[in-house]
Amino acid sequence: MNPVLVAILAVAVLGVGIYIGVSGMVTQYAFDVSGSHADQIACSADAPTGAVGRPIVFSASGIPGGTVYHWAVDEGSFAILADGRLRATFATPGPKTAWLFYLDGARWRQVNCATNVR
Repeated sequence: MNPVLVAILAVAVLGVGIYIGVSGMVTQYAFDVSGSHADQIACSADAPTGAVGRPIVFSASGIPGGTVYHWAVDEGSFAILADGRLRATFATPGPKTAWLFYLDGARWRQVNCATNVR
């Protein structure tokens, strides 16, 4: 076989492979905003400041019905209330964070709630 023809064929195969690989990466990591609830969901504490050993209640708003979500806190103890809110009690003073994780399509997203404990 002619070496020039082999080289042209090899470059064509390589080019097609690169095209398929790059298009797969673009599709996999594309930011799809269709159907996303990311701008609608928010959370907040019932008070901007709290006291050590006293519960603080965190609420979420804008969560569509049927959305899978869960709460987490950076320290202390917590309980999920029957209405879906989070009640957290912190043992040390300082800034505290609670996170609301929710499933948005096929991706987990998070919203941060901040408060201060004195």
